[in-house]
Amino acid sequence: MIEPRITLYCENYNALKGSGMGVAFERQKNILLEQNIFFTEDLSIPTNIFQANTPGLRTLWLMKKFKKQNKKIIIYAHVVAEQFEDGSFRFLSPLKPLIKKYFSYINILNFRYFIKLANFFLSLPNNHVDF
Repeated sequence: MIEPRITLYCENYNALKGSGMGVAFERQKNILLEQNIFFTEDLSIPTNIFQANTPGLRTLWLMKKFKKQNKKIIIYAHVVAEQFEDGSFRFLSPLKPLIKKYFSYINILNFRYFIKLANFFLSLPNNHVDF
């Protein structure tokens, strides 16, 4: 059995530190440490698994890069575009048209494109996502 070596990635982490996604990312690191599973956030260190937390343009590029190298890909779904429409993020309401356009542009309104690239897709139950 091959020992897992994980690249743990969270696009725009500094902006997300205090958010639920930032907390989830820190919990993932703690769990990996507790289980003595090697992980790094340094993209230059060779690993056999790429674990992404926030779908964005750089994440998409990295997923494609790791896929070409035959690495396993894990992606977490924390938020979907529809949550911006139903008021889940009221403080971002003025930016809603831009956010929706951004999500549409990178084709993740329902994560189908990202799911196709991933070997594993993890999400908490969400009434906005229909598989």
